[in-house]
Amino acid sequence: MGTRRGVIFNEEKVLFFANHEQAFHVQPNEPKDSDCRRIVDSLVSRGMLSPLSTGSSGEFFRITTKGKVQLVELQIKWRQSRGKDVTGHREELAALLCELSEERSVDHAG
Repeated sequence: MGTRRGVIFNEEKVLFFANHEQAFHVQPNEPKDSDCRRIVDSLVSRGMLSPLSTGSSGEFFRITTKGKVQLVELQIKWRQSRGKDVTGHREELAALLCELSEERSVDHAG
């Protein structure tokens, strides 16, 4: 899923697609200075995306728990700005924050 005419990438879109079973795909010919590449590199450096595989068809990235937290926070912000209910998203966020806390505890213990 590289940059195509008329497609605008943002952090929420990249995280959304990386949250799917197929992961987020970056084509091998994706320019290093494209919006898509800059967003992916930023998310990887911030621990929100994890490289899954690299091959002749490009690179695949999977969302991390930290990335899921960011995605849900962005979705809450978007929904609130449009007056939509965020109850389910807040519950999901609370569960993800617990999961993230547990992951950090395991990382520090090991």
